[in-house]
Amino acid sequence: MIEKEEIGFVLRSHLPARYKLSIYCVDKGKIELTVKNFAQCSKICPGMVVTFFCSHCQGKGFFSDGIKILDPRLSQSYEDIMWMHHVLETFYYFVPMEYPSVELFNYLVSCAGLLENQFIFGQNIENVKKVFILRFFIISGLFPGGEKIKFDQFESLKFLDIDFENEQKVKFLSELAAKFNETHQKELNRWIVGCFKRHPCFGEFKTLKFCSY
Repeated sequence: MIEKEEIGFVLRSHLPARYKLSIYCVDKGKIELTVKNFAQCSKICPGMVVTFFCSHCQGKGFFSDGIKILDPRLSQSYEDIMWMHHVLETFYYFVPMEYPSVELFNYLVSCAGLLENQFIFGQNIENVKKVFILRFFIISGLFPGGEKIKFDQFESLKFLDIDFENEQKVKFLSELAAKFNETHQKELNRWIVGCFKRHPCFGEFKTLKFCSY
């Protein structure tokens, strides 16, 4: 059955082995999408926002005759691309299949928004990027067993609502990141790495080596 048009972020491309993409959608969550049109599939890269109509075959996953690029997101620096790929890889491994969440989708939107608005944070941008990774684990409920972050700002991070349309929220995030000293940064790194180590495929993460954790 053909369903309504979907919109999603491409998490991973499985080319050339398979004509398949891992995508996080608003309505379906994370899905594996087989794109029958190879010419279109070959133009899709992780980080792109795409739209498509798909059909579901019980036991065989989702299929689409075509896919359109809504936002290519190609005008970024090498560091920005690697960080976004880190976010996407985290999604790919940690988010369960077909688990739709408006909050998680909005989180991906805010990550893309961070790269467009990073000039706001100046030299504190690396701290803000760490806050964004930490936010993923917080909203997913993926905490290291029994461990807590040992600094006061953590309580603020737990309830942080990231919205680049709201000037006050952006200002709060900027001021919060500016308060992180070396001890805070080490504690953030320890906690984030602890989250990643909980995953059974921790050794397969490819983007961790590009991050200063």
